[in-house]
Amino acid sequence: MRAVFEVTGVHLGRLDPGGAVRLVRKLVWADAAASGIPANLINIPSAIHDADGGIDGEVVGAPFDSRYGIIKAGNTRYQVKSGRFSPSGSCIGGILFQKDTKNLKPRIKSCLDKNGTLVIVLTGRDGPDRDDDSVKNRFLGMLGEVNQKYKNAKIEVWRQNTIIGFLQDFPPIALEILGMDNAPILTHDDWSKLDDMSLPLYLGGEHKKYINRHYA
Repeated sequence: MRAVFEVTGVHLGRLDPGGAVRLVRKLVWADAAASGIPANLINIPSAIHDADGGIDGEVVGAPFDSRYGIIKAGNTRYQVKSGRFSPSGSCIGGILFQKDTKNLKPRIKSCLDKNGTLVIVLTGRDGPDRDDDSVKNRFLGMLGEVNQKYKNAKIEVWRQNTIIGFLQDFPPIALEILGMDNAPILTHDDWSKLDDMSLPLYLGGEHKKYINRHYA
């Protein structure tokens, strides 16, 4: 049975390009804060329709892998694809290559040349691999056709279930995806700060005797 506040692939599949990028931005911010990675290393612009060289966002010079695995040590760049995706040559080529060419998009190329990690985020797909890492290997195969040095590039492909896994640790972001971010729901931390949760503690005589007998 699905939990009331559970994000599903249906919710992620409804995201438009702007919503998909906002989701990735908030996941990166949240993981950076949890991991102690400085926010000034993060750049995920909201101007999604401007020319971006094939990259929707990046983290530059992270000192280590993040706590939740969203950010990798060194440089991590994110290409976010909302809507339907098929692991065909045309779809993969549309992500990697400049229009009507076999030239890599410039910021994808520079990411790989700098030994960075390229993360492909697919908010509209959750299909399984027919073979081990088949979708990732299709990306690597097409990169290897450009230059053999790219055939072992660091690439991750995040499907819907990967994203949903990340959201388990960030309930406020999940609530936003569900359209419930303005609901009267408090996190444990927020609840603990309410006035009626910060009242002074008054111990009765029996309490004091018990504490003195067992812990004094």
